Amino acid sequence: MNYDAKQPSAAVHTLSQARHRERAGAAASRLQARLGLAIFVGSTFAFLLLAYQVVSKGAAADIDVRLAQWLHAHASPAMTDALLAVTQMHAPAGIAVLAAGMAVYMALKRDHYWLLAVLLTMPAGMILNVLLKNLFERHRPVFDSPLVVLATYSFPSGHAAYSTMLYGLLAAYVAHRVDRWQWRLVSVLMCGAVVVLVTFSRVYLGAHYLTDVLAGICEGLAWLALVWLVVTRLRRRQAPGAGY
Repeated sequence: MNYDAKQPSAAVHTLSQARHRERAGAAASRLQARLGLAIFVGSTFAFLLLAYQVVSKGAAADIDVRLAQWLHAHASPAMTDALLAVTQMHAPAGIAVLAAGMAVYMALKRDHYWLLAVLLTMPAGMILNVLLKNLFERHRPVFDSPLVVLATYSFPSGHAAYSTMLYGLLAAYVAHRVDRWQWRLVSVLMCGAVVVLVTFSRVYLGAHYLTDVLAGICEGLAWLALVWLVVTRLRRRQAPGAGY
Protein backbone atom coordinates (compact mmCIF):
# COMPACT_ATOMS: atom_id res chain seq x y z
CA MET A 1 0.00 0.00 0.00
CA ASN A 2 2.80 2.43 0.91
CA TYR A 3 4.56 1.62 -2.38
CA ASP A 4 1.42 2.34 -4.38
CA ALA A 5 0.83 5.56 -2.50
CA LYS A 6 4.26 6.84 -3.43
CA GLN A 7 3.75 6.35 -7.16
CA PRO A 8 1.62 9.46 -7.76
CA SER A 9 3.93 11.53 -5.57
CA ALA A 10 7.00 10.50 -7.62
CA ALA A 11 5.16 11.21 -10.88
CA VAL A 12 4.09 14.66 -9.65
CA HIS A 13 7.68 15.43 -8.60
CA THR A 14 9.03 14.39 -12.01
CA LEU A 15 6.42 16.49 -13.80
CA SER A 16 7.25 19.46 -11.59
CA GLN A 17 10.95 19.16 -12.43
CA ALA A 18 10.16 18.97 -16.15
CA ARG A 19 8.02 22.10 -15.95
CA HIS A 20 10.75 23.89 -14.00
CA ARG A 21 13.35 23.01 -16.66
CA GLU A 22 10.98 24.16 -19.41
CA ARG A 23 10.39 27.50 -17.66
CA ALA A 24 14.14 27.95 -17.11
CA GLY A 25 14.81 27.16 -20.77
CA ALA A 26 12.14 29.61 -21.90
CA ALA A 27 13.61 32.33 -19.67
CA ALA A 28 17.09 31.67 -21.07
CA SER A 29 15.72 31.85 -24.61
CA ARG A 30 14.10 35.21 -23.93
CA LEU A 31 17.33 36.52 -22.43
CA GLN A 32 19.34 35.34 -25.43
CA ALA A 33 16.87 36.94 -27.81
CA ARG A 34 17.03 40.26 -25.96
CA LEU A 35 20.83 40.12 -25.90
CA GLY A 36 20.98 39.36 -29.62
CA LEU A 37 18.55 42.17 -30.41
CA ALA A 38 20.52 44.63 -28.25
CA ILE A 39 23.78 43.72 -29.99
CA PHE A 40 22.16 44.02 -33.41
CA VAL A 41 20.59 47.42 -32.72
CA GLY A 42 23.67 48.82 -30.95
CA SER A 43 26.11 47.61 -33.62
CA THR A 44 23.92 48.85 -36.47
CA PHE A 45 23.58 52.26 -34.84
CA ALA A 46 27.36 52.49 -34.29
CA PHE A 47 27.97 51.48 -37.92
CA LEU A 48 25.63 54.20 -39.17
CA LEU A 49 27.39 56.81 -37.02
CA LEU A 50 30.77 55.78 -38.45
CA ALA A 51 29.38 55.77 -41.97
CA TYR A 52 28.03 59.30 -41.46
CA GLN A 53 31.44 60.47 -40.26
CA VAL A 54 33.09 58.98 -43.33
CA VAL A 55 30.58 60.30 -45.86
CA SER A 56 30.44 63.79 -44.30
CA LYS A 57 34.21 63.88 -43.72
CA GLY A 58 33.66 64.67 -40.06
CA ALA A 59 36.07 64.80 -37.13
CA ALA A 60 36.60 61.04 -37.20
CA ALA A 61 37.90 61.25 -40.77
CA ASP A 62 40.55 63.76 -39.64
CA ILE A 63 41.61 61.40 -36.84
CA ASP A 64 41.79 58.61 -39.42
CA VAL A 65 44.37 60.47 -41.50
CA ARG A 66 46.50 61.56 -38.55
CA LEU A 67 46.61 58.07 -37.03
CA ALA A 68 47.42 56.45 -40.38
CA GLN A 69 50.29 58.86 -40.98
CA TRP A 70 51.67 58.42 -37.45
CA LEU A 71 51.64 54.61 -37.63
CA HIS A 72 53.26 54.66 -41.07
CA ALA A 73 56.00 56.99 -39.85
CA HIS A 74 56.74 54.73 -36.86
CA ALA A 75 56.66 51.38 -38.66
CA SER A 76 59.48 48.89 -37.98
CA PRO A 77 60.57 45.92 -40.12
CA ALA A 78 60.00 43.36 -37.34
CA MET A 79 56.52 44.66 -36.51
CA THR A 80 55.64 44.87 -40.19
CA ASP A 81 56.64 41.25 -40.83
CA ALA A 82 54.70 40.00 -37.79
CA LEU A 83 51.52 41.91 -38.67
CA LEU A 84 51.77 40.93 -42.32
CA ALA A 85 51.63 37.30 -41.17
CA VAL A 86 48.57 38.04 -39.03
CA THR A 87 46.76 39.86 -41.80
CA GLN A 88 47.54 37.23 -44.44
CA MET A 89 46.27 34.46 -42.17
CA HIS A 90 42.96 36.31 -41.87
CA ALA A 91 42.56 37.23 -45.51
CA PRO A 92 39.33 36.01 -47.14
CA ALA A 93 40.96 32.73 -48.22
CA GLY A 94 42.32 32.08 -44.73
CA ILE A 95 39.02 32.93 -43.10
CA ALA A 96 37.23 30.62 -45.54
CA VAL A 97 39.53 27.75 -44.58
CA LEU A 98 39.04 28.38 -40.85
CA ALA A 99 35.26 28.65 -41.27
CA ALA A 100 35.19 25.45 -43.32
CA GLY A 101 37.12 23.66 -40.58
CA MET A 102 34.63 24.91 -38.00
CA ALA A 103 31.71 23.77 -40.17
CA VAL A 104 33.21 20.30 -40.64
CA TYR A 105 33.79 19.95 -36.90
CA MET A 106 30.20 20.91 -36.10
CA ALA A 107 28.89 18.56 -38.77
CA LEU A 108 30.89 15.69 -37.25
CA LYS A 109 29.59 16.59 -33.78
CA ARG A 110 26.04 16.74 -35.22
CA ASP A 111 25.59 20.28 -33.91
CA HIS A 112 23.18 21.06 -36.71
CA TYR A 113 22.03 24.45 -35.50
CA TRP A 114 25.60 25.61 -34.94
CA LEU A 115 26.48 24.33 -38.41
CA LEU A 116 23.59 26.37 -39.79
CA ALA A 117 24.88 29.40 -37.89
CA VAL A 118 28.31 29.05 -39.52
CA LEU A 119 26.83 28.62 -42.99
CA LEU A 120 24.57 31.65 -42.59
CA THR A 121 27.17 33.85 -40.93
CA MET A 122 30.33 33.46 -42.98
CA PRO A 123 29.48 33.21 -46.71
CA ALA A 124 26.58 35.69 -46.55
CA GLY A 125 28.52 37.99 -44.22
CA MET A 126 31.44 38.09 -46.65
CA ILE A 127 29.10 38.96 -49.53
CA LEU A 128 27.51 41.69 -47.40
CA ASN A 129 30.92 43.26 -46.82
CA VAL A 130 31.67 43.40 -50.54
CA LEU A 131 28.30 45.06 -51.17
CA LEU A 132 28.95 47.67 -48.47
CA LYS A 133 32.42 48.43 -49.86
CA ASN A 134 30.95 49.05 -53.30
CA LEU A 135 28.20 51.19 -51.77
CA PHE A 136 30.53 53.58 -49.93
CA GLU A 137 33.45 53.46 -52.41
CA ARG A 138 35.96 54.82 -49.92
CA HIS A 139 39.54 54.75 -51.11
CA ARG A 140 42.30 53.31 -48.98
CA PRO A 141 45.05 55.36 -47.31
CA VAL A 142 47.73 56.62 -49.67
CA PHE A 143 51.46 56.77 -48.84
CA ASP A 144 54.60 57.50 -50.81
CA SER A 145 56.07 54.14 -49.76
CA PRO A 146 53.08 51.91 -48.87
CA LEU A 147 53.54 48.69 -46.93
CA VAL A 148 50.67 47.05 -48.85
CA VAL A 149 48.96 47.98 -52.09
CA LEU A 150 45.29 47.03 -52.60
CA ALA A 151 42.91 47.97 -55.39
CA THR A 152 39.63 47.35 -53.57
CA TYR A 153 37.63 49.84 -51.50
CA SER A 154 38.27 50.46 -47.81
CA PHE A 155 35.02 50.91 -45.86
CA PRO A 156 34.13 48.75 -43.98
CA SER A 157 37.15 46.52 -43.39
CA GLY A 158 36.61 42.95 -44.56
CA HIS A 159 39.34 41.58 -42.28
CA ALA A 160 37.68 43.20 -39.27
CA ALA A 161 34.20 41.99 -40.23
CA TYR A 162 35.25 38.43 -41.09
CA SER A 163 37.38 37.94 -37.97
CA THR A 164 34.60 39.36 -35.78
CA MET A 165 32.10 36.92 -37.27
CA LEU A 166 34.42 33.91 -37.10
CA TYR A 167 35.83 34.43 -33.62
CA GLY A 168 32.48 35.65 -32.33
CA LEU A 169 31.00 32.33 -33.39
CA LEU A 170 33.89 30.46 -31.82
CA ALA A 171 33.55 32.31 -28.51
CA ALA A 172 29.78 31.68 -28.45
CA TYR A 173 30.28 27.99 -29.23
CA VAL A 174 32.85 27.51 -26.46
CA ALA A 175 30.63 29.40 -24.01
CA HIS A 176 27.77 27.10 -24.99
CA ARG A 177 29.87 23.97 -24.47
CA VAL A 178 31.58 24.70 -21.15
CA ASP A 179 29.87 25.05 -17.78
CA ARG A 180 32.30 27.17 -15.78
CA TRP A 181 31.94 30.91 -16.28
CA GLN A 182 35.71 31.35 -16.00
CA TRP A 183 36.29 29.35 -19.18
CA ARG A 184 33.52 31.24 -20.92
CA LEU A 185 35.20 34.50 -20.01
CA VAL A 186 38.58 33.21 -21.18
CA SER A 187 37.14 32.19 -24.55
CA VAL A 188 35.54 35.61 -25.06
CA LEU A 189 38.71 37.47 -24.06
CA MET A 190 40.98 35.32 -26.24
CA CYS A 191 38.75 35.59 -29.30
CA GLY A 192 38.36 39.32 -28.72
CA ALA A 193 42.14 39.71 -28.49
CA VAL A 194 42.58 38.01 -31.87
CA VAL A 195 40.02 40.36 -33.44
CA VAL A 196 41.82 43.38 -31.99
CA LEU A 197 45.16 42.09 -33.30
CA VAL A 198 43.77 41.53 -36.79
CA THR A 199 42.14 44.95 -36.93
CA PHE A 200 45.27 46.67 -35.62
CA SER A 201 47.33 44.95 -38.30
CA ARG A 202 45.11 46.49 -40.99
CA VAL A 203 45.51 50.02 -39.66
CA TYR A 204 49.24 49.60 -38.99
CA LEU A 205 49.90 48.29 -42.50
CA GLY A 206 48.04 51.22 -44.02
CA ALA A 207 45.37 49.02 -45.58
CA HIS A 208 42.58 50.75 -43.64
CA TYR A 209 41.68 53.78 -41.60
CA LEU A 210 40.56 53.41 -38.00
CA THR A 211 36.90 54.02 -38.89
CA ASP A 212 37.13 51.24 -41.50
CA VAL A 213 38.03 48.58 -38.95
CA LEU A 214 35.61 49.88 -36.32
CA ALA A 215 32.82 49.75 -38.90
CA GLY A 216 33.94 46.24 -39.88
CA ILE A 217 33.64 45.10 -36.27
CA CYS A 218 30.17 46.67 -36.04
CA GLU A 219 29.14 45.00 -39.28
CA GLY A 220 30.39 41.63 -38.04
CA LEU A 221 28.63 41.95 -34.68
CA ALA A 222 25.36 43.08 -36.26
CA TRP A 223 25.32 40.26 -38.81
CA LEU A 224 26.32 37.67 -36.22
CA ALA A 225 23.56 38.87 -33.88
CA LEU A 226 21.01 38.71 -36.70
CA VAL A 227 21.99 35.13 -37.52
CA TRP A 228 21.82 34.31 -33.79
CA LEU A 229 18.23 35.60 -33.66
CA VAL A 230 17.20 33.63 -36.75
CA VAL A 231 18.80 30.35 -35.69
CA THR A 232 17.54 30.50 -32.10
CA ARG A 233 14.03 31.16 -33.39
CA LEU A 234 14.26 28.15 -35.69
CA ARG A 235 15.50 26.00 -32.84
CA ARG A 236 12.75 27.12 -30.48
CA ARG A 237 10.17 26.13 -33.07
CA GLN A 238 11.62 22.62 -33.10
CA ALA A 239 12.18 22.44 -29.34
CA PRO A 240 10.28 25.09 -27.30
CA GLY A 241 12.40 26.47 -24.48
CA ALA A 242 15.69 25.63 -26.17
CA GLY A 243 18.47 28.19 -26.31
CA TYR A 244 21.16 28.66 -28.90
